[in-house]
Amino acid sequence: MAPMACSALVELEDLSDGECGPNEKLCNGECVVANVNNGCMSPSCDPCIFPNSTPYCTDEGVCKMNPFCNGDEWGNCNGIESDGCETYLLTDPLNCGECAEENPEARCAYPNAIAACRMGTCRFDYCDPTTTFLDCNDDVSDGCEFDASTGLGCGDDCPCAEGTECVDGECVE
Repeated sequence: MAPMACSALVELEDLSDGECGPNEKLCNGECVVANVNNGCMSPSCDPCIFPNSTPYCTDEGVCKMNPFCNGDEWGNCNGIESDGCETYLLTDPLNCGECAEENPEARCAYPNAIAACRMGTCRFDYCDPTTTFLDCNDDVSDGCEFDASTGLGCGDDCPCAEGTECVDGECVE
């Protein structure tokens, strides 16, 4: 009599007791190192990601964001760890050069004007076109200080400089 052939189908997962070694965890049926690429020791196997920051695993195995952003041009200005260092500090007029929460002067603002942030420095851009204010003294610290709707200017413009007078809407000497 000929020997009988026999076969067995064995699922590899059935052979594992679901336990991995120290600093390992089970992901997709395999033991993997519990690091930032595999979600530290969290139940998820998704990598730890915090935009513009470097993640790390705490001693307790939790994904955390490094408190320092990758480069001086990024900031975690909203204080929310899950979206990382979300603010580009070189162009954001609400957080120019640093987070305004830490330094209120980082919020670019000039009275009656539109401000801009360029390379992390606040700049006066132009007078707000939705107002009637003008910058007549070329001093950006007071923004657009003159209200042309008062009728005290020369024509639709700023008042004339000292030593000149307004004639037909123009300042003349």
